[in-house]
Amino acid sequence: MTLRQRITSEVSEVFVISITLTLFFCTSNLAFAQVLSRPAAVFTQTELQSIHDALDSDALKTAFVGIEIADASTNRILVSENADRLFEPASCCKILTSAAAITVLGMKFRFETDLALIGSRSKPHQSTADVVLIGHGDPVLNTRDLLDLAHQLKGKVSVVRRLEYYDGSFDSQRLGAGWAWDDEPYYYSPQFGGLNCCENVVSLSFRPGKIGRPPQVVENPVLPQLRIVNRIVTIEKPDNTDIHFTRTEGRNEIQLSGTISRSPSGTQKNLAVLTFEHPGKMTALLAIDALRAQGIKVLQSTPIQIAEIPPNVHIVASHLSVPLARMLTLMNKPSDNLIAECLLQACGLEAAGKSTLGFKGTALTTTRAALATMGANLSELHQVDGSGLSRQDFVSPANLVTILASLRALPEFQIFFQSLPIAGVDGPLAWRMKHTRAANNCHAKTGYLSGVSTIAGYVTGRDGTPFIFAIMINNHVCSEASCQQAQNAIIELLANHKTIGRAN
Repeated sequence: MTLRQRITSEVSEVFVISITLTLFFCTSNLAFAQVLSRPAAVFTQTELQSIHDALDSDALKTAFVGIEIADASTNRILVSENADRLFEPASCCKILTSAAAITVLGMKFRFETDLALIGSRSKPHQSTADVVLIGHGDPVLNTRDLLDLAHQLKGKVSVVRRLEYYDGSFDSQRLGAGWAWDDEPYYYSPQFGGLNCCENVVSLSFRPGKIGRPPQVVENPVLPQLRIVNRIVTIEKPDNTDIHFTRTEGRNEIQLSGTISRSPSGTQKNLAVLTFEHPGKMTALLAIDALRAQGIKVLQSTPIQIAEIPPNVHIVASHLSVPLARMLTLMNKPSDNLIAECLLQACGLEAAGKSTLGFKGTALTTTRAALATMGANLSELHQVDGSGLSRQDFVSPANLVTILASLRALPEFQIFFQSLPIAGVDGPLAWRMKHTRAANNCHAKTGYLSGVSTIAGYVTGRDGTPFIFAIMINNHVCSEASCQQAQNAIIELLANHKTIGRAN
């Protein structure tokens, strides 16, 4: 039986506990340590002191800091401090999600979205039919994909009596456990479900109007049943644009206020990106627009949600997402929270036929089982979502290093490696460590929440030593820049490291 079959056949706590007995990586030391009894990289006392000083700066005096550094060529720990303690990982949680998705789903996995005909008359080339839109959680589905589905249906059906939609493959809970209520309107905190479209956000741009009048608001996509309350005022004074935006709690109503300076060119300027409520229903409404755009008449304008896929359906149109190999890049480089949540739930769906949330739900139980097979110490792991947006996620630096080491041993490693942000090149690392030996060298995932700054990944030393590191800072009250300065200093030290007498 393959590893993937083991995970998908037994999604239970008993299975998870049994796997932990097979852990093959040693956990880290609690004290700051240098391992000398091996032919591997060796840090000088000066280097060790520099690492310690970076994390003991005045700005971080009151913060809780953990670090682990390993020589990936030997899997030996070089530096370890508070590495077995639990930290909020923020978006470094996506390392866990990536690892589980690779193990459970496989790199060729794709999300599928279908249009199907309903009822005993479910045959191709009929003039009138009831149609169901079936979602399996594609987080990158967009309006172009819906148009393609409608185009596939064209010629087979000319009139749709009603459109039903099924988004029950995933849990009905649309937000992660512990997500902050006041983050809900903003792009990084989208609702998620079995049907998603346009990342479940709407982008608003603005064209200044006449002086004293509101600007024109341009929506992308144009959402049915979205109400925009525009109280922005166009003013003459240049460089005085100050736009405020939010979404009314629990409603698809956006509130806009503030001022916008008149632009002589009349070009679009500024951007507001907000989430919307009920992504399944909104996707179905957009699907109705797509059907009508393809010349298919839809008699009933309100889609109907169904709890189960009818047994007598005939799929007539399908859309497949990009494969996981590409999806990892779409998630990790920009740190996309929606993709992370959908991949987490896809693991539960793959293993159990339906994804449920909660610590004992199929999604997280499957994820823990997968991580255990990669050597994770489950006593140092408490994951409640896929993105790391929750304040209830906890993981140790040692676990991050262990999982990163396990990923490095997989045949698919290069795909995961290239999905990570690259220092000085792209993602959140685009402007960090530029013009240093870490630039275009360090591949790492970053994490940021208020009071939380983390980074974990890979970097190669001057002598060719492949390092794996996790640097986690919690409970800080200093600027994020101060945290990044300490992290950058350590990573740059690793990139410049050369053990005397060690062959390149």
